[in-house]
Amino acid sequence: MLSFSSDVKDELLSIRDQRPSARRAELSALLHVTGSLSITGGKLSLVIHTENPGVARRVIALAHGMYDIQTEIRMAKGHRLQKKSAYSVAITGAVVDILRDALLRGGRRKADSAGTAHSQAAGAFGSRGAGRFSGARF
Repeated sequence: MLSFSSDVKDELLSIRDQRPSARRAELSALLHVTGSLSITGGKLSLVIHTENPGVARRVIALAHGMYDIQTEIRMAKGHRLQKKSAYSVAITGAVVDILRDALLRGGRRKADSAGTAHSQAAGAFGSRGAGRFSGARF
């Protein structure tokens, strides 16, 4: 028996809207809900965490369809109390473009160059240089 959350995710994953604006909005929503920003050695990466393999596949498909990126996928098997597997997708490459298009466009922060996006992202996520977009998981 699937949970309500799983049913909703499966239904949302079945919807395919090919308009660029819809794809950008969907990627933005998934990143806000499941993503975190990491700055390591001066390089940005986005990491998406989910227990739903369909969500991981959708993020990869959307991001690869719109940007020149590299992805690394990790899967952790669930243990005794945690039955589900967890998936992490790390995105590197055009992270500044993704931040500009999918994450920063709707708010007051707009990136006009790589340095601006980097400093805005770092400021938005505290002095440690990394943080969650949201406490919720998709």
